[in-house]
Amino acid sequence: MILRESNYYTQQEIGSFEAEYKRLRHIDRDQFYELLGDAYFRMERYGRAIDAYTEALQFKGRMRVKMKLGTTYVTVMQFRQAAEIFEEVFIETNAPEPLRKLYFISKLEPSVKTIDKYLDHIDTEMLADWQKQYDNVWTQAEDSEHVRQVEAIYQHDRAAFRKEAKLWLVKWKKAYREKI
Repeated sequence: MILRESNYYTQQEIGSFEAEYKRLRHIDRDQFYELLGDAYFRMERYGRAIDAYTEALQFKGRMRVKMKLGTTYVTVMQFRQAAEIFEEVFIETNAPEPLRKLYFISKLEPSVKTIDKYLDHIDTEMLADWQKQYDNVWTQAEDSEHVRQVEAIYQHDRAAFRKEAKLWLVKWKKAYREKI
């Protein structure tokens, strides 16, 4: 009613809002927590996303939610927890995507060797494709403007580099804490 009287939204938008409201009123709790986790993830509030996805799993252990939870753990660099979840999903589904995630985790954090147990499930073509994807991302990162700036500062003045590095670390730590 308020939306109609404000004359801000069109009738079509109001109808869309009403339909979405009705749909949301009748969703299951696990679906609610999954949507909540998705919203937190988009807002880069990863700690809250982890809580919401974990809550969704209390109701039903759905693979899609587990994959989202694992991805969120990777985003906050909790590679061991992510590997445990992706391993669990692979055991339950035998799907290649959790193995792909485990492969990339092993590249990001070599001490997490979960993928080694499942190498016999990966054909050489798939492994070569994953390695190519990893190499492409690595090359893009090396060629980024930010990396060039860091290298230029380092080559020009080491003292200025150390000073700048301190500022970057403070900034990165603050951004990381805000995400959790």
